[in-house]
Amino acid sequence: MNQNSPASQRRAFTLIELLVVIAIIAILAAILFPVFAQAREKARQTSCLSNMKQMGLAAMMYVQDYDETFPGDNIAANIRWGTYYWMFLLKPYITAHPTNFNKPRAGIFYCPSAPIGLPQYLSDDRATNVWPQPAQSWGIDALTTDQGGDVAIAYWCTYGINELVTDTAPALAAWQAPANSYLFLEAADSELEGDELDELYSLPDSILVPGGGHNGGTNITYLDGHAKYLKTRFVGNPRDEDSLGEPSNWISPPGDGGGSNARGPWSPADND
Repeated sequence: MNQNSPASQRRAFTLIELLVVIAIIAILAAILFPVFAQAREKARQTSCLSNMKQMGLAAMMYVQDYDETFPGDNIAANIRWGTYYWMFLLKPYITAHPTNFNKPRAGIFYCPSAPIGLPQYLSDDRATNVWPQPAQSWGIDALTTDQGGDVAIAYWCTYGINELVTDTAPALAAWQAPANSYLFLEAADSELEGDELDELYSLPDSILVPGGGHNGGTNITYLDGHAKYLKTRFVGNPRDEDSLGEPSNWISPPGDGGGSNARGPWSPADND
């Protein structure tokens, strides 16, 4: 066979052809990577929403067992069980509790989209009130103990309760619109009010996650136990408490701008 015949010759790609192929792959990657990232975030959003639905159901079972009352605080006696330990009080109904600080971040009380950071941390009387028991029965270890006997506990939890529920109106009947009032939100603290916006994780323009959020929104559990995803935004300056009112109208559907019922989601009644 003639070695110089066309059939025996192998044609290689030219440099121009290789550059064209590389350019096409780069264009496809630029188009598809944001789609993949959005799909991944959608899966995380769904996982978080499932967590918050289960928390809502557990809260409703707790309410039924305690005369239509959520975990509450005794402010005068400085007993803040609802504020700091609500997630552990739901353990009998959800068969789970926040993960100890020295274990991997996971579980029903941890949003997979939450930024990697420090665990929730309780010290001084917030820790000694529950240490060693019932904290040890909750699966929580002491973080530090010094010679003076001071102790701190820490755990992974990325959800917070509406503090007005625990220290102002724990009775479900006190709320005019439980289906529209906040119970649990995604936050860096165990509790928050409308003037504590810097503790929120998942708003699109969050201080903690600039440009973050669940595809432009957040998951919310309401006082009647249901949870849903809501496109959200700040109303006012999230870094300026004075611009927001008390309690604040930090969150609203697009185009609403707060409106006359801006207090509703946070407080049991509109006293204006």
